[in-house]
Amino acid sequence: MTAKYQVWFRDPRKVIRNILANPDLVNDIDYIPYRDFEDGKRRYCDFMSGDWAWKQCVSDIHGKRLRLLTILRTGSHRYRR
Repeated sequence: MTAKYQVWFRDPRKVIRNILANPDLVNDIDYIPYRDFEDGKRRYCDFMSGDWAWKQCVSDIHGKRLRLLTILRTGSHRYRR
């Protein structure tokens, strides 16, 4: 119980900001959940193709998540209901 460990920490906001600002990834990031099917079977590819992301989006489509999706789609934070 006396072992020493080195702990590395990065600010998650800075990490996400750097990922989103990376021009190499501009066409490879899915901002909106989706469902992909091949030969009638559901295909899971990454986080945004999963059930959790889909359920989070469609469960509260008239609330804050709609505003978030609008911001992500349009790039504008000036969405009003």
